[in-house]
Amino acid sequence: MNSSKLKTYLDTLYLSIYHQPEDDGHYDWAEYAINELVPKEVNTVLDVGCGVGFCQPIFQMKGISYTGCTLGEEDYLVAKKANRSVFVSDMSDIDVPDSSVDMVFARHVLEHSPMPIISLIEWRRISKEYLFLIMPAPEYWTYRGQNHYSVMNKDQLWNLFEQVGWGVVEERDFMTSDKLFMKHYRPEVKERGKLVYPGRPIPVEYWYLLRVL
Repeated sequence: MNSSKLKTYLDTLYLSIYHQPEDDGHYDWAEYAINELVPKEVNTVLDVGCGVGFCQPIFQMKGISYTGCTLGEEDYLVAKKANRSVFVSDMSDIDVPDSSVDMVFARHVLEHSPMPIISLIEWRRISKEYLFLIMPAPEYWTYRGQNHYSVMNKDQLWNLFEQVGWGVVEERDFMTSDKLFMKHYRPEVKERGKLVYPGRPIPVEYWYLLRVL
């Protein structure tokens, strides 16, 4: 594809980026995931699609050097005002050297990529060893959402991991039955006009700790 044409398309999608303020629920869920699955040997992390950089203090409490990148102008300004280590970048074209961090962290990010396999290849280039990917589970969030271009089920995700060269170290589901979900449960999330929860427990997020093969 002509590069100028692709840029035009991406510039059009850029207009759909929205500000995501911090909230207690997502902070608690992220902190729980990070404390559960981040390997002890990780010393540096790049938080791709970091928004306002709300995960920085979580990683710093673990002694991990943190950098985040975001594409949203408002998110970037909020992050800088809070003295967070954040720069502006597209998730699929990040101006950092190869193998520059121990782990790439991407929470609720890949579903916003119009080119998810390109994003995964870019993150593999940057990471020395790990990718910690947290995806919104369509069982709870459905397949629709503002600028959600790449919502995927597990089969689709595993297929991309295998093609790119990411090996799954651990896979875990964060469920509607989890205490932290119940603490921040938002009943307005619906599917076809009906509440997705209460009911039998279903996944809210997929957690993947991946390693470069």
